[in-house]
Amino acid sequence: MDLRKPFIDALMENDDGKSVFITCDVGFSFLEPLKERFGNRFMNLGITEQSSMVIAAALARDFRVYIYSMIPFMLFRPFEMVRNLVIIPKANVKILGVKGSAAYAMLGYSHNMTDDLEDYRLLAQYHGIRIELPFDEKGARHAAELTINNDDPFYVRL
Repeated sequence: MDLRKPFIDALMENDDGKSVFITCDVGFSFLEPLKERFGNRFMNLGITEQSSMVIAAALARDFRVYIYSMIPFMLFRPFEMVRNLVIIPKANVKILGVKGSAAYAMLGYSHNMTDDLEDYRLLAQYHGIRIELPFDEKGARHAAELTINNDDPFYVRL
């Protein structure tokens, strides 16, 4: 089940003009309505995961920032930035990670998790970030609403 669309739909429905959305070279059609709605608050920064996380943390001083890509590119590759610039200072950054699909299996661990809890185990040791792992569309919409109504750092697996 693809939870990205219900999350994005809820985000657009509740848009108050204070959110910024960053994607790292992941431009799927489900993001097009968000890109149109957010205008210059939507950025595709390309394959720059570490730099994108730094930019997200800096923008979080004035905005609620959503940053989206595959889990290995949102957590594992830029983890130093996630820990030092988002979790510890409690930046208003919402990290959205999606698991690699079967199409990415051949690319190995650079594009996939080793198991279904690898992301959770990494983040659960830190008390400065809220973790949401929705299992259905209702949960994805609820996770979006939580991120909108809370300034804490979030990790949402879609």
